[in-house]
Amino acid sequence: MSYLYGASVQGIQGFIFETNKLKEIAGASELVEQIATKMFQEMFQEMVPGFDKNQLIVGAAGNIKYIFEKKEDCQKVVKDFPKKILKRAPKITVSQAVIKVVGALTYDHIMKLENNLITQRKKIFGRRELGLMISERARRTSGAGVKWSLYDEDTDVWDTGQQSKIEYNEDGLKHLLLDKVLGKESTLQMSDFTIDINEIITEDSNQWLAIVHADGNNLGKMIQQMAKKLKEGSHDIQEAFSTFSKQMEEATKAAVQEAFYHTIVDKYGADQKVPMRPVVIGGDDITVIVRGDFAMDFTETYLTAFQEQTKEKLASLVKNFGLTDFEEGLTACAGIAYIKPKYPFHYGVDLAESLCSYSKKVAKAINSNHVPGCLTFHKVHSSFVSDYNEMIDTELTATNNTELVRFNYGPYFIEEQTNYATVGNLKDWALELNKDDSPDAPLREWLERLHTNKGTAAQLLNRIRSINSNTTVANLNLEVAISERKTVKSLLKKEEKTEKVTHIFDAIALANIESKK
Repeated sequence: MSYLYGASVQGIQGFIFETNKLKEIAGASELVEQIATKMFQEMFQEMVPGFDKNQLIVGAAGNIKYIFEKKEDCQKVVKDFPKKILKRAPKITVSQAVIKVVGALTYDHIMKLENNLITQRKKIFGRRELGLMISERARRTSGAGVKWSLYDEDTDVWDTGQQSKIEYNEDGLKHLLLDKVLGKESTLQMSDFTIDINEIITEDSNQWLAIVHADGNNLGKMIQQMAKKLKEGSHDIQEAFSTFSKQMEEATKAAVQEAFYHTIVDKYGADQKVPMRPVVIGGDDITVIVRGDFAMDFTETYLTAFQEQTKEKLASLVKNFGLTDFEEGLTACAGIAYIKPKYPFHYGVDLAESLCSYSKKVAKAINSNHVPGCLTFHKVHSSFVSDYNEMIDTELTATNNTELVRFNYGPYFIEEQTNYATVGNLKDWALELNKDDSPDAPLREWLERLHTNKGTAAQLLNRIRSINSNTTVANLNLEVAISERKTVKSLLKKEEKTEKVTHIFDAIALANIESKK
């Protein structure tokens, strides 16, 4: 008899984006990256000497699955591992579950473990770092202070979490997360990455930051098809899932590196720090902070590279398990939240994830078997950001005489789709609007008039078409400035209900972010 142990890290986002200090965000990201990898192995040796990497099924992206041969060893880890993590990261919670395995490990064992972990994750845990009322408080987190800041510009008190974050961001430590971005043969060093937001943005970059969140499509479907083959007894499940986890990690890492080197390296000032900081890179998803004018190119390149890398890295699994639906690799969808430097990062991350979810919803409605890769973006102007679907109704809709025009033209696809634009189309529109003789200002006025009087808006649009060259009109697709397409709900329900949409709002937004004027 053996024991299948599973652990899942919770509270990652809240821990990482507790403050807007980039040095704390960077340190928290590195700490989280090491929990399921280096930290788990080191703590394992302290609790139960004799870590066996061959028994590790999954050890990445905040998820751990390990096979124990001895019950007492498993009990020791279950008892001590969460406590050890709490000492370094008080707001991180580790949910755990264990399944007895009699005979060979099967897919049913793994699914039972996952269901038990889901149950554990739903439990509410109280805060453990409240401290005494007399305690000095860390100003940015409200946690009990344990140490004064070591930085001259920061006279604040640190709580336990902040202290750990700073320690994990020191130059002497190994940065596993940055290693995933740089690769093995990079000439860049850890010190080339900044821990100061003011070194990511510049006056030339128009002072916009972007939070990019991307997530793979149909990963669960691929695992289910693998499981069907595994149930037939023709493959070893432990080896299969271990290989899948490692190859998926390698594919994501390779895609990030390709996007990083093709769109950022050598394209920023030689005397500047790298204008990008990874936050999460694991499994099939990533979250990065990047200077606004690099975000669109980075995301487009990543989505393209992700499909190519998964096609290459997962080829053996596709062949061995007959996964014909995945012969061209997995695709991914993304969300980009453009924010100002002082805007709360946790709101930006929530928005980026909401935009990614919206992208997935539309893409799956178009083709659920092979979900097309796409992205949705939003430039934040308000002080509070709600769910993106709510924002469409409150911020991105012009209403007049019961006729609606939606300003959310996305998602934008990597490859052409009926009634939707590609990322390439969007970038071309933005490039046209950044020309000196573009009708940028008149088009902004046209968008305003759509809210008040669609009659005068139509007259203004005709005027814009008449006074600009045929090339400008064609490049901005002004002949169909307002088009019709199926609503997201009708796509999902296979209905024919349509809505009016315009691409001009998005084109102007991106042009402003990427402007070099």
